[in-house]
Amino acid sequence: MKGQFATEMLTIVVIGLFIIIPLFYFSLFHSSQAASQIVATDAVNSIANTADYLYSLGNQSATTIIIKIPESIVSTAIINKTILLKLQTTAGVQDVFAITKANITGFLPNKTGDYQIKLQNLGNRINITG
Repeated sequence: MKGQFATEMLTIVVIGLFIIIPLFYFSLFHSSQAASQIVATDAVNSIANTADYLYSLGNQSATTIIIKIPESIVSTAIINKTILLKLQTTAGVQDVFAITKANITGFLPNKTGDYQIKLQNLGNRINITG
């Protein structure tokens, strides 16, 4: 009788683990993707807000900011007035972008990490280097 009870308990525990472990893995994976999206959004918004601020200050104004590029980065681009980061997600590649008031040129790093980004107003555009 005690052996049967132990076997039944073991079966219940194993079934419970088969249910709980995939749910835990899914929630952990989903939260890391959400964190990457938040980091990317913060990075493009920081750059865009700083570019707009320098644009309002006028020619030859400059500053340096620190941004974090998330782990799931695929590529970066600066096109006309748009700052774009492409992230790899389970649903495919997702674009995270911000639009500025001024024309912008330059480049951003496309590898994970913390970077100092220099922004400078060159009169007709904001130059971004990282």
